[in-house]
Amino acid sequence: MTDRVEIIARTERRSKYSDAEKAAILAEADQEGVSVRDVARRHEIAESLIYNWRSARRQATVIASEPLEFIPYGSIVTTEPAPAAPGRAPQCLVRRCRKT
Repeated sequence: MTDRVEIIARTERRSKYSDAEKAAILAEADQEGVSVRDVARRHEIAESLIYNWRSARRQATVIASEPLEFIPYGSIVTTEPAPAAPGRAPQCLVRRCRKT
């Protein structure tokens, strides 16, 4: 009996598709009478990748159609600080930590 050992020398890396390539594949998959399975096989990609791209396209369309809204993040105070009471030394706002 002979034991067989398979050594995988290299793993396949994920392909990166440009936006134009994704759009072309999605346009092909969106045609009437064409199945996602056939398009995926023709381009040698997983069907789930096409469905993920479709989902991302829908989400981007929804986000792009929402009106822009200003959200205030902070405010700038332009008033002068209140004057110190006469005869009193100004209060120190910074405390030093004592070493123990």
